[in-house]
Amino acid sequence: MVTGKDTYNFGLGQCLLIVLIMGTGIFLTCRLGVLQFRKLGKALKYMVKNEADGIGEVTSFGALCTALAATIGTGNIVGVATAIMLGGPGAVFWMVLAACFGMATKYAEGLLAVKFRVDKGGGRFLGGPFYYIENGMGKKWKWLGKLFAFFACCAGALGIGTITQVNGIASATKSFFDPNNEHMVSIFGTEYSWATVAAAVIVTVLAALVIIGGIQRIAKVSSVVVPFMAIAYVVICLAVVIYNYKAIPNAVVEIIQSAFGIKAAAGGALGTMLIAMQKGVARGIFSNEAGLGSAPIAAAAAQTKEPVRQGLVTMTGTFVDTVCICTLTGLTVMTSGAYEYSQANGNTEALWALVNQDLTEAVNSGNLEEKTSLDNFTYRITKQFAQALLGKAYVFQKNYGAAVTVLDEVINSGKYDLYSDYENIQTTKGEANCESLFESNYVYDANNVTGIMSNMIWVYVHWRGDMLAFNEPTQIYSHGGWGFFNPTKESYDAFVEMGDTYRLNASIKTYRQMEDMGISLSNAIAYMPDNAGYFSWKYRVYEADVINYWWLRCPNNTRAMRYAEVLLLAAEASLQSGNASKAAGYVNKVRDRAQLPALGSVSMDDIKKEKRLELWMEGCRYQDLIRWGDAATVLAKRGQERPALYKDGRVSWDEQKNASAGFKSGKHELLPFPATEMNVNKNMTQNPGW
Repeated sequence: MVTGKDTYNFGLGQCLLIVLIMGTGIFLTCRLGVLQFRKLGKALKYMVKNEADGIGEVTSFGALCTALAATIGTGNIVGVATAIMLGGPGAVFWMVLAACFGMATKYAEGLLAVKFRVDKGGGRFLGGPFYYIENGMGKKWKWLGKLFAFFACCAGALGIGTITQVNGIASATKSFFDPNNEHMVSIFGTEYSWATVAAAVIVTVLAALVIIGGIQRIAKVSSVVVPFMAIAYVVICLAVVIYNYKAIPNAVVEIIQSAFGIKAAAGGALGTMLIAMQKGVARGIFSNEAGLGSAPIAAAAAQTKEPVRQGLVTMTGTFVDTVCICTLTGLTVMTSGAYEYSQANGNTEALWALVNQDLTEAVNSGNLEEKTSLDNFTYRITKQFAQALLGKAYVFQKNYGAAVTVLDEVINSGKYDLYSDYENIQTTKGEANCESLFESNYVYDANNVTGIMSNMIWVYVHWRGDMLAFNEPTQIYSHGGWGFFNPTKESYDAFVEMGDTYRLNASIKTYRQMEDMGISLSNAIAYMPDNAGYFSWKYRVYEADVINYWWLRCPNNTRAMRYAEVLLLAAEASLQSGNASKAAGYVNKVRDRAQLPALGSVSMDDIKKEKRLELWMEGCRYQDLIRWGDAATVLAKRGQERPALYKDGRVSWDEQKNASAGFKSGKHELLPFPATEMNVNKNMTQNPGW
């Protein structure tokens, strides 16, 4: 069931715009007696047959092609696909409906453009909304025409076409010629790919050659390019649709059902229909520009004496652009299999089979790098990393024999070993060490969003800088952090119970230890929420490494997997396969680095404890608890009482309580599917408990 404001939150401005433009189309359709359907045949005839004694700068066909040049483009392809993705297949129906009413609006725009155009002499005519507002509504409305002209310029330059189209061309060019940004040039301090620059120069020159020639040259070029482009695209789409003709009936049914929310769950039908309507109508309005006032500017230059005739010709633009081309795009997406949002939930076995297949193919591809020596490191995905992921997948599937085989290949490769300096295993001082199978390398780049996101774990785990006071010499540590993920008392006690002093000192500091280093709670706060008197030391950030504090850019690389995890996974797989001595050997390797005595034999409880401490705060434990069946017990009351740390070191559990928190069996094993996905795909079933 999908309910709530997330389903219906369209934005007041957007709704009003859609209502106004669609409402105008409906009103004109009624007043004109559905002229767009009654006179469509004649309109198509006039489209290709110019008026013999007409006056103007360009032919009616040239004016139409000029208008279509602004609407037929990437928006017809990407825009329709996006509308289907966000609004479901029903968006196609509402898009076509919007176009049908939009044809009446377009007719009125073309008619008014010719009727109220201004003769500038020498065969030059100027027209458009600003002219028919002034000349048709009267001089007192001249201010409205000027206002329209201003916003039309802003929209044309910044919104509805120019930037979108140029960006699409530049992105496609760069993706083809320089996908990895290997050839960069600096322009005014910003790095650009040479392919982007080349595309910009070529587009600018070609556009200039056309635009400088005025409306006549624009129309002449458009009369050649637009028909070729439209016909070629239609032929390709038809070929795809015909090839997949068996899928047409299902596609049509899916479009109709989605348009009216017929397949939606109770309570969600209205929301589904409204989303489909919003996305479809918006795409229809954007693609054909009916009511936006751009087409009449070109129509005003047409060689004609009959405003009605040009109105009919202008109307065909909407028919060609949206009813034909956009509809074909929608059918192509639906029938080709590209529309993947109608798939039902996969089953666990099938999904694991896909994971196994992908990783096995990667391992056997021969395309993955391998380290040349123990101390060599590459930031590329290696064969051994793929093997380690495959081994981990097998452990999760309880296919322990296969897991042992593939994990032993990683271990026996001799390309990885435990790093001696555990205290810096997650700091900048320990990056690219012999234990790291793969880590996301942080690279500072003002435009590098990935670089920003790759290190966000440190921002979350590092100390809450706005609530702490740093005194000398502790200013060597960065104060830029949010400190949302704090150690628990249970974690601290687990280290103590194991007698694991080495890893404890490398992982967690108590508040008293922080005070001894000169770090304490700020006098500006009453208490620090969600802190039980323990701070993460494992993920500390050094002040000297921070590039700047904009977006809290901590430069630490993110470790995806360490060799210690491979050893512990292999230990679990070996034990479950019946080879206890081999399992003990792997566990003892990890314990030896932790300065703990060797175990003569190991149990699953030993492996669980070892993994908890060795991989503390590294994102493994939650899924491990779920697959071991321990989550309901260990996490039953987690979050029901949240701590608050006071400046004197006292910890209170009374400030924040939530009796409904804690792990719920049958629910928290899986995350919920987003409401948007559920809205789009009515074949999908929400995960249990959500």
